[in-house]
Amino acid sequence: MTTGIAGAAMVGAGVLFATTDAPVPAAAPAYTLTSVDCTIGEAGCGPVSLKTVTGAASANAAGDLVSMFIGNGTAENPNGGLLIGNGYSYSAADAAQCTSACNGGRGGLLMGNGGNGYNGGNGGSAGLYGNGGNGGDALSASVNGGKGGNGGNGGLLAGSSSSGALFGGGGGNGGKGIAGGAGGNGGNAGALSGSGGTGGAGGASTTAGVAGGAGGNGGNAASAPIAGSGSAGAGGAGGAGYGGGATGTDGGAGGNGGKGGFYGNAAGGAGGAGGAGGAGTATGGNGGSGGTGGTGGLVSGNGGAGGVGGVGGTGGTGAGGNGGTGGSGGAGGATGNGGAGAAGGDGGTSTTGAGGNGGTGGTGGLGGNNGGAGAAGGKGGKGATGGVGGNGGTGGFGGFSGGAGAGGGTGGDGATTGTGGKGGNGGTGGGSVISGGKGGNGGTGGKGGATAGSAGQGGSGSIGGNPGKGGTGGAGG
Repeated sequence: MTTGIAGAAMVGAGVLFATTDAPVPAAAPAYTLTSVDCTIGEAGCGPVSLKTVTGAASANAAGDLVSMFIGNGTAENPNGGLLIGNGYSYSAADAAQCTSACNGGRGGLLMGNGGNGYNGGNGGSAGLYGNGGNGGDALSASVNGGKGGNGGNGGLLAGSSSSGALFGGGGGNGGKGIAGGAGGNGGNAGALSGSGGTGGAGGASTTAGVAGGAGGNGGNAASAPIAGSGSAGAGGAGGAGYGGGATGTDGGAGGNGGKGGFYGNAAGGAGGAGGAGGAGTATGGNGGSGGTGGTGGLVSGNGGAGGVGGVGGTGGTGAGGNGGTGGSGGAGGATGNGGAGAAGGDGGTSTTGAGGNGGTGGTGGLGGNNGGAGAAGGKGGKGATGGVGGNGGTGGFGGFSGGAGAGGGTGGDGATTGTGGKGGNGGTGGGSVISGGKGGNGGTGGKGGATAGSAGQGGSGSIGGNPGKGGTGGAGG
C-alpha cells in the first residue's frame, strides 16, 4: 500500500496543475464474487461471503487514504489534499450552498493553489508552492456588512504566474464591497517569491447616513525574494458616498498600497483613490482621502504613488463637500526613489452655500536617490463664497535630490455678490544632501463679484548643499 501511495503522489505532482479546480471523483471499483456472476449490491445478487466484503472494504480504505493526501477540493470538502491539491473555488453554481460567505479551499502543503471565495468569502491560501485564491465580491449587505473577501496568501516558496513563469504568482486579489462595505485586502506573496494581490474596491453607499466603503489594502510583495522578484499590490478605490437625500455622505478612503518587502527591489503598491462625496439637496458629503503609497523594497525599490483624493459632493442650500486629501507617496529603498504624492480632490459646488475647500496634495515619499514630488492641492468649489484652494504637497527628502513642492490649488469663484476663495499655498521643497527641491507656486485666488480671493503663498525652498528656490505667490482673483 505504501508503494502505491508514493507512486500516486509522483503521478499527481506531474499532472495536478494541468487540471482545473473541478473536483476529481475517484471511481468506485466493482467487486464480483467468484461463486455468483453478479456485482456486490446488484439486485438479485446472492449471499456475500465475509472474505469478499473484507476485500472490498480494504480497497476502499486504500482509495480514501490516497485521496486524503492527493486530490483537489470539492464543494463539500473544499481543501485540497494534505500534500498535493488545489483548493475548491466557489462560484455562482454554488449559490444555493453559499447563502453566507464561502471561503475558498486551501491548497496542499507541497503543491496547490488556493480556491476563490464567494459571496464575500476569503480566498484560500497556498502551502509551499501555489497561488492564493481571490476573495469573493460581496453580493449582499446582510453578509459581513457587505465587505469583500480578503485574498489568500501565496505559497511560501513561489507560485506560477499567469504567463506560466514558475517563480511568479503570489497573493490573491481582494473582493469588492457592496452598499458601503469595505473592499477586501489583497493577499501577501510568499516569503521568497511573488507579488501581492490588489485590494478590492469599496462599495458605493446606497443608504442615507452610510458612507462609502473604504478600499482594501494591497498585499505585500515577497519579503526576501531570492527565488524571484515581484511587486506589491495596489490599494483599492474607496466607494462613493450616498447622494440621494438632503445630506450627502462622505466617500470612502482609498486603500493603502502594499509594501515592497524587507529585501530586494520590488516597488511599493500605489494607493487607491478616495471615493467621491455624495451630493445633497442641502449639504454635500466630503470626498474620501487617497490611500498612501507602499514603501519600496529595502535595497532599491521605489515607493508607490499616493492615491488621489475624492471630489466633494455638490451642495444645494448648504455647503458643498470638501475635497479629499491626496495620499502621500511611499518611501523608497536605500537607492530607490520616493513615490509621488497625489492631488487633492476638488471641493464641491453649491447653489447658495459656500463652495467646498480643495484637498491638500500628498507629500512625496522619502527616497534613497530622489524624494518624491508633492502633489497639487484641489480646486475650491464655486459657491456664494468660493472654497479655499488646497495646499500643495511637500516634496520628499532625497539622498541626491529633494522632491519639488507642489502648487496650491486655485480658489473657488464666488457668486455675483459673494467672495472668491483664497488660493492654496505652495508646498515646501524637499531637502537633500546634494540638491534641494524647489518650493511650489501659490494658487490663484478665486474670482468674486464683491471681493476677489487672495493669492496663495509660494512654498519655501529646501535645505541642502544646493537649496531649492521658493515658489512664486499666486495671483489674486
